[in-house]
Amino acid sequence: MGFNRIAKLLRIPIGHLRAKYWRLRHSDFLFVFNWHQISPNFDSTYHHEYTWTRFEDFSVEVDYLRAEFQILPLYEAIDRFKRGRLNGACVSLTFDDGDISMAEHVLPYMRQHNLPATFFINSAYLDGKRTYWFPVLAYFSANEEARRQANLPAGLLGKALQIRRTNDVSFYNEVRSCVEQFASFIPNLGSRLVSTEWLSSLDGEQFAIGAHGHEHQRFSMMSADWQRNDLRENVRHLSQFRAYRPVFAVPFGRACDWTEETIRFAHDQNLEVVLADGGVNIASAPFYRRIPSDGKQLRPLIVTAMAGR
Repeated sequence: MGFNRIAKLLRIPIGHLRAKYWRLRHSDFLFVFNWHQISPNFDSTYHHEYTWTRFEDFSVEVDYLRAEFQILPLYEAIDRFKRGRLNGACVSLTFDDGDISMAEHVLPYMRQHNLPATFFINSAYLDGKRTYWFPVLAYFSANEEARRQANLPAGLLGKALQIRRTNDVSFYNEVRSCVEQFASFIPNLGSRLVSTEWLSSLDGEQFAIGAHGHEHQRFSMMSADWQRNDLRENVRHLSQFRAYRPVFAVPFGRACDWTEETIRFAHDQNLEVVLADGGVNIASAPFYRRIPSDGKQLRPLIVTAMAGR
C-alpha cells in the first residue's frame, strides 16, 4: 500500500507520514538551524524581513528544541559524527553574520539557559570597516530619503534585486561593487555588528566562532583565486580568537551559491563545511546541512526535512 493511500486512510498529511516513517528508521541524527537577526521589534531601516526573527518567537522555538532534542555545540556534533558517536536526536544552533543582536539578545538568552551556539563571522566587516551589498540594499530599499541624499543611480536598486539569483558573474560583480560603494551612507555602521572585543570574550566551549568568508559574497560568482584567498584571510583573522573552530558556513549557502571548488578550498584549510539546503544530517559527510530558520516555526521545517530524505 502506497504512502498516499495510507495517509488518506489515516487522515494525516503525506509529509507527516513520510516523516514518521523516516523517524522509525533513524535514531541518531542532527538538525542544524541558523538565524541572522533576532530582536524584540522590527526596524525597517535596520532589519530585513527575510533575515529577522522576533525574539519572543525565537525563544518559543528554542524552548521546543530544548524539550525534544539534545542540543550540542556544532563542532562537537560534527566530531561525534566523524567518530561514529552521535547518539540520539540532536540539534545545533548557529547564527550568521555577527549582527549586534547576537550580543544584545541571543547571548544573554543562551547563557541563561546554558545552551551552546556557534556564530559565523565575516571578518572584513568587523568594527564597522565595511559591509556588503545585501545590508546596503536593505537599507536603501526601506528609506526613500536616504536614496535621495545618496543620489543613487537610476535603476541600481532594481538591478541589485536580481543579484541574489543571477548566474551572470559579470553582472553580479558589477552591480554588487556599485551597491557597496554606498555603504558609507548607512548611519552607525560600526554599531550594527558585534565587535572584535565581543568575539574575544567568547569562551570556545559554550560559544564558538566559525568562518563565514572574509567577505559575504556568493562564492559561485567569484573566481577560484578569490575564493581561496578569501577563505585564507577569514581563517587568518578568526583564528586569533580562542573560540574559533574550523567550520565554514558558506555565505547564503544554497546550491547556486557555491561550487565544487568552494568545498575543496575549504577542505584545504581543514574546515568542515555547512550549507543551507534545509536537510537533516545522518552521517559524517563532505559537507553538513543546515535549515534556514529566520522568522519560521521549526516543527514544519523538521517534518519537511525528514519527509524529504
